[in-house]
Amino acid sequence: MRLTLAIPFASTTKVAVARGWLRVLQRRIARCLERHRQRRALAELDDGRLRDIGISRDEAKAEYEKPCWR
Repeated sequence: MRLTLAIPFASTTKVAVARGWLRVLQRRIARCLERHRQRRALAELDDGRLRDIGISRDEAKAEYEKPCWR
């Protein structure tokens, strides 16, 4: 009597779907990090530079306080 062990392997379709979701997640994380970096840079600008780009200190603060997904 021969005993075989059946190991369930993920189908190539499931692997492709998982890779797709991972790429989507990676892009979203990268976008969040970039938004945070830009908003932090905006918050660090002095009043003169904010005035140059037409943004008030309150508007810069409101932008900085937004969550990264918005």
